[in-house]
Amino acid sequence: MLPKTLKPEHNYILSRIGNENDGGYLVCTESFKKSNLLISLGLSNDIEFEVQFSKFVGSSIDCYDHTVNSGFWTGFFLINFGRIIFDKKKTLKKFINHDLKSYRTFKKFFKNEKHNHFQKKVGYKDKDISLEQIIEKQEFKKNIFIKIDIEGSEYRILDDLIKYQSLFCGCVIEFHDTDLHWDKITKFVDKFNLKIVHIHPNNNASLDWENNPTVIELSFSKSPTKIDGNLTLPNNLDNPNNVRLPDIKLNFKNE
Repeated sequence: MLPKTLKPEHNYILSRIGNENDGGYLVCTESFKKSNLLISLGLSNDIEFEVQFSKFVGSSIDCYDHTVNSGFWTGFFLINFGRIIFDKKKTLKKFINHDLKSYRTFKKFFKNEKHNHFQKKVGYKDKDISLEQIIEKQEFKKNIFIKIDIEGSEYRILDDLIKYQSLFCGCVIEFHDTDLHWDKITKFVDKFNLKIVHIHPNNNASLDWENNPTVIELSFSKSPTKIDGNLTLPNNLDNPNNVRLPDIKLNFKNE
């Protein structure tokens, strides 16, 4: 069973930003509308969250992902084109409509002068960039919305999230390997002043020994708009990350 501290207190007004399945998140509508800047940590080939955020808000967007470069796209096309030969379900039409489209969308999106992609790893080694440096680059601007999906490195920046929490109006974090880090997650939530407005399990990952998801998505907001106190999970905007697998039911302690 999940720690009770991760359970939202109420139903809040939420919007789904990003894909219908993996890569889409439920976020506080008020917080992203108030934002002056989106900081997005982790992209891969999917920038639908950033594209939709830009359409809704029009704020500046700074993205950080060291893995997305020319070599990334070469490998992406080779793998997906190869599937046309070896996977009967993969067709040339799907390759053109999905794989080529994602590349074109990526290139077009970052031609906008308000959208920046930095090929830097978020961390604290010599060639990495820290969250503090990322925020400093924007002169400690307020009303930042931050999206974090950096495959386990999120734990390295939790202290800085707390340190600069007054600058954030909203936040969504994908926590990985939760079975190894429940203590870090709950301590962070206790110190983070933004409220949890939504929690969603990622069903691409396995369950731990207590049948808890080992990857969860947490959404936070500085000033969420409450609907009522009768929390409903899953939310009617929720969808499974992987449509081929059953979604995961969440249970909290002391229920």
